Amino acid sequence: MGGLIAAHYADRHPDRVRGLVLAGPAGVKAADPARIAAFKRRSLRHRFFWAVATVLWNAGATPQAFARALPFRWSPSAVRGYATRRWRALEFLDGDANAFDALVEYAAGVIMMRGVSERSMSLLLKPLGQARTEIGPVVERTPADLPVTFLYGAHDWMSPASGAEVVERMRANGRANVRCAILDDAGHYAFVDQPEKSHEVIEHALRKARWR
Repeated sequence: MGGLIAAHYADRHPDRVRGLVLAGPAGVKAADPARIAAFKRRSLRHRFFWAVATVLWNAGATPQAFARALPFRWSPSAVRGYATRRWRALEFLDGDANAFDALVEYAAGVIMMRGVSERSMSLLLKPLGQARTEIGPVVERTPADLPVTFLYGAHDWMSPASGAEVVERMRANGRANVRCAILDDAGHYAFVDQPEKSHEVIEHALRKARWR
């Protein structure tokens, strides 16, 4: 969501932006109809899931709303499991149990809290993070002197290849100040899975932005 909004802001107000860093952005390119059709052909269960997800999403239902509908203990428990298995949070926190508990409490609170961006999700995105208006062309038409960096984890479900394709096209059109960084052993939250490498990428982008 943040990357989508930032891209449109940079396009409309380039005089207020010195650089653009898009971390695992949604909606870089339009969904592949063949891929969706292949998903629905896998089984009756997949077709049913897609139909239900589409109806609920277009009606304004969100993952956050689902989390709030669960008994209160379930959501923090799910966040704790995700933080342990996917974020490897205890490892990065050097085994600090109190810090880990605080992270779980914060993340669960954010997920369950009502917010303005949640209400706009179905307006900006289609089900499963597909773009209603793809932002790849938006990024490509930003001013030539605006540094652009895409940051992905190699296992990001938002498709690192989509950002790499945008950067490749921009370079083919003469843009030298663009980059797509894909970090190994990281997912959608690359800055959580690989904090030091993410910091290096962002620091490099900031140095580029200082010259604009």
